[in-house]
Amino acid sequence: MYGISPFAAELERLVSDLQELQFQSEFYQNHLNFETTIHNIFVRYCTLTPFVEEYRNCQISNGPNFTSHQCRTFKFLIQFFNNILNLSNGIVSDSIHQIRTRIKKDKCNLMKLVCHVDISTQVLKKGIYVKAEFRCLFADESHMPAPEVYCHIISSNQIRVLQERLDSFRIDIERAPVLENNIQILTYRDDKRLATFNSLKLQKTKRFDNTIPVLEEKCALLFHVKILINNQMECIWALSKPVVQTTHTIQERQAEATIFWMNYFPNETDEPFTVQQAVSCEDLKVALVHEFNIRTNFLLHAVNIEYIMEILLEFEEDGWITQEKIFRTHWKQDRSFWEWFYSLMRFLQPKSNNNNEENNNSQDVSVSAMWNAGLIAGFISRQRAVDFLENYSVGTFLIRFSETNLNSLNIVEKVSNTSVYIHPPFEPQLVEATSLANCIYNSTRAQFLCSPHRERVLNRDEVLQEFIRPPLAAPNYPQIMLM
Repeated sequence: MYGISPFAAELERLVSDLQELQFQSEFYQNHLNFETTIHNIFVRYCTLTPFVEEYRNCQISNGPNFTSHQCRTFKFLIQFFNNILNLSNGIVSDSIHQIRTRIKKDKCNLMKLVCHVDISTQVLKKGIYVKAEFRCLFADESHMPAPEVYCHIISSNQIRVLQERLDSFRIDIERAPVLENNIQILTYRDDKRLATFNSLKLQKTKRFDNTIPVLEEKCALLFHVKILINNQMECIWALSKPVVQTTHTIQERQAEATIFWMNYFPNETDEPFTVQQAVSCEDLKVALVHEFNIRTNFLLHAVNIEYIMEILLEFEEDGWITQEKIFRTHWKQDRSFWEWFYSLMRFLQPKSNNNNEENNNSQDVSVSAMWNAGLIAGFISRQRAVDFLENYSVGTFLIRFSETNLNSLNIVEKVSNTSVYIHPPFEPQLVEATSLANCIYNSTRAQFLCSPHRERVLNRDEVLQEFIRPPLAAPNYPQIMLM
């Protein structure tokens, strides 16, 4: 057995022993020895090195397919699971029932390791296209015709039933929301076996449970396909991350709140999509900072994180913060903390790249561009901003996020050795119409810009010049000849 791992070698012996037992099943079926033999084989299986870690690295999106040795081990495992389930079928015994339950669960977990799913968003908006990619890491049967991969939306209850019915794959899709373009071919591309869904679209939403708010109803995209393993068709399937259905743009913020909490604070149980009801300030701070950094592609400074923690402590009760507090409780101007924080994340997301020549050639003077240049102090309290400017000369200013309006910023300026002036927030519409740099030039003559993201004070004329929006060219009307 040169070249085969000890795990695979022992697994091959177990499969061989089961096949021999199958030949003798007519003799053993009415004897206790048959049950004992199955039990002994199962005990030997339980002593093997867990197979899960062997395949972990393959599951990342751009990871490799299973190696030839992994494919061989995978096929042995499937054969072992099927054989022991077939041989033990019909035997009424507590020990056999426990064995079958464990084997079914292990087979289900194995099937999850064979697939990997990526989706472009976890908020499914009616009529909006979504991209998804389904990868099958088992690529041994390359000579077989390319099968079809199906995608459906299923509820948490359907996921529970699917996981409990471990030895069969059946789902009720009659009541499922309608997805367009939900069938693709599993093909080989770039040495990977995958199906790409470039235009999945939620055509029609459908409630699974009318007892809970629509934006708190958790679903998932189920991808499934039948492939040939050991000359037998096996159904492999994978679930996406949890998704939420929406029909209107105004629902997006609350849907994203549901997704955020599910992604960061799931309950470690077999029950799908259950979450922790309350979390610590520290854990919530870490999650918010991580989400903000990913969305804006820029790391928050320690000063920013300190202010976020300061705000979260306002919601803390006995050391814990609930979803209700962070997502729905009024904080400033009758808005929740999440509404303010989420709006800033969206506001500061980098402009998406596209092939539009006009967009590519135009100068990016957006607030997100200035944020990514490290010119905006961002999350910092008024008092902390005042203290921050104490060590700088008169005429120095910083730019912070204002809590007064959504997506608003204001200047804090050192106007003398003893006083600091906090400017009113800029109107977001004005910033959008001109640019933040234009608004700064029209609001103050302060010459020095400081930010915790920059190591030194900057001359505003040098750094802001590239973020000035040029005036619109006068329209070129045709000349009219007066007679």
